[in-house]
Amino acid sequence: MHIDLTGRTALVTGAGSRRGIGRATALALAASGAAVACFDLDRTGVRKTADAIRRTGGRALALPGDASRARDVDRAVAAVVKAWGRLDLLVNNAAVATLKPALDLSEAEWDRMMTVNLKGYFLFCRAAGRRMVAQGAGSIVNISSISATLSGDHKVGYSASKAGINLLTRGLALELGRHGVRVNSVSPGAIATDIVKDARLRAVFSRIPPHERTPLGRAGTGADVAPAVVFLASEHAAFITGADLLVDGGLTAGQRLPPGGAAQRGRS
Repeated sequence: MHIDLTGRTALVTGAGSRRGIGRATALALAASGAAVACFDLDRTGVRKTADAIRRTGGRALALPGDASRARDVDRAVAAVVKAWGRLDLLVNNAAVATLKPALDLSEAEWDRMMTVNLKGYFLFCRAAGRRMVAQGAGSIVNISSISATLSGDHKVGYSASKAGINLLTRGLALELGRHGVRVNSVSPGAIATDIVKDARLRAVFSRIPPHERTPLGRAGTGADVAPAVVFLASEHAAFITGADLLVDGGLTAGQRLPPGGAAQRGRS
């Protein structure tokens, strides 16, 4: 299925990480013909993503800023409209994660996850949503996580923020649908991104490697998630709103026995 987004404009947050979902999504949208504004706190990273798009002949903007600050968010949306006249697609992806036991989680760490992961999404949805309602059309895709419904040790704060994103998505789908604006989410599973460079996160992930718990036998990448976003952004998803699309390699399908596990149990 060929998806052509020529003439469309997009804004992707968290687009500066080298191996991140945001950069992969920005590149995929550009490859489909969209003009892409890349937003990230990392000035160098977001510039590199925009440069990569331009090198392939695409149109791109590099917009450094903090997703948790309304002033930066409003400025980013205004910059897109000034440059290209409209905003057709918002991809909310910027996120932070602090994984530690709930009783050891500081107030500042909790607040940071809620501020970036949930408030930041709301701020961008509000700013972009106002523009899309005025246009009478638009699509918002929020990057959530399977952790929104499948939590685990050391994930209380992160999971709570992602669960909030899912309900934010559904609520906005109800409110904005009558204005021609669709709002969906994508929930990745175990994805190898730069967020795992944190030592504590690496320790948590290494306990049960993704290739041992995922039916497809490997961890995912940003490039595995990006096509789902491109699909939801396109006219192929014209009757889809308020939905959450799992991109988890089957991780949430059920418990996976190790090779030979069933036979061994049968002999016991």
